[in-house]
Amino acid sequence: MENGGNDPVERGAHLGAARLRTGIHDDLRAAQRLFDALAARPIPEGTVAELVASDSPVLIEIVSATLRAGTPGAGWYLGGICERLPVTALEDLAAQAVRYRSGGPNKAADDVIADVSVQHPAAFTAYLPVLWDLAPNQNAYYAEWPWRAAGGGEIARLLDIAQAGRPGAGRARDCLLQTRRADIVDRLDARTYELLQAGYRREPGGTLAELHSESPWHLAFPSGVLDQWAARHPWRDRHPPALPESAAPAAVAGAGPSGREDRLPPAGGVRLVRGMQPVHPRHLCPLRPRRRPRRGFDGLRHPAA
Repeated sequence: MENGGNDPVERGAHLGAARLRTGIHDDLRAAQRLFDALAARPIPEGTVAELVASDSPVLIEIVSATLRAGTPGAGWYLGGICERLPVTALEDLAAQAVRYRSGGPNKAADDVIADVSVQHPAAFTAYLPVLWDLAPNQNAYYAEWPWRAAGGGEIARLLDIAQAGRPGAGRARDCLLQTRRADIVDRLDARTYELLQAGYRREPGGTLAELHSESPWHLAFPSGVLDQWAARHPWRDRHPPALPESAAPAAVAGAGPSGREDRLPPAGGVRLVRGMQPVHPRHLCPLRPRRRPRRGFDGLRHPAA
């Protein structure tokens, strides 16, 4: 019978499917409304607050809509969204970005490729030969970021290009440096500034020494400091202001397998700030403010009025 008849199991299945369809439609409507609001100038009041409060399905659909439209200048919110999404969602968005970019220039796809390369570079491992040909973000300093998780086959191909001096040798070298693997960096006979960029220094005997610990450190700020900052910038576009040594972080925590903080904040009102770059313990305090890249990967940068 329709709607499962008198069988309670079938009725429950039909009701569950109906609720799922309703939830998906609600997410799509919310995502489209937010996408339209983000494209408006000026952006309607409350849009960013609603974006911050949105869950993953809505955020994923906003990114997908931005990719479909190829929206230029969307990096100010795409970076903040990608920072909040789980690895599985980032892998799906990486595939979408490569597909849309393969169809021609797409600024939104370029932005997503850069942002996902920071959060989960392994999402692009299978697409690196395609990205080599497409050359997204080719004039930007982050053009080679997708190669941070290059596999053995791609590394061998790039080494052949770089060492044979073939066309693209300089670019291949930059991609290889992004792998930050000591065995690869050593084969490139990297210059001092290249070693520093890759996280190494050369010892007097010629061996390479890491500048950072193997796992990232995560700063734990007193909750009051973060609350004050969040009140001014819900999704930050730069680091908190300098703190005196007396207000140094109370604790640090290691990253999970994805390179991102996977554990819940500890008790006692201390929250953790995720970071992708390794930080040596001696660099933990005192804190100093620094300029962010062109967009904050852990926060939104609002467009100019």
